[in-house]
Amino acid sequence: MRKVLPSHLNVAFINELSEDVSTWTQAHERGRIYLQNTLGDDLVTVQEYTGVGNGANAEAAMIDAINNGADVIFATTMSLIG
Repeated sequence: MRKVLPSHLNVAFINELSEDVSTWTQAHERGRIYLQNTLGDDLVTVQEYTGVGNGANAEAAMIDAINNGADVIFATTMSLIG
């Protein structure tokens, strides 16, 4: 049986801190831009969430990303993963 691959990938990026206070978040944003430039229409950034902190706000951002069609979520810090 052949698998049918999607025409593009919907991706959300969730950052605990905002770019203006975190070089870690800045680096992830550069990575997101690189992916978008390299993959073009094959990668669609559904949403970027920055400065969500952790806990309930981060969970709400993840649920929102799923509701907005994210196939993949990049949670960029350990506190967002655990």
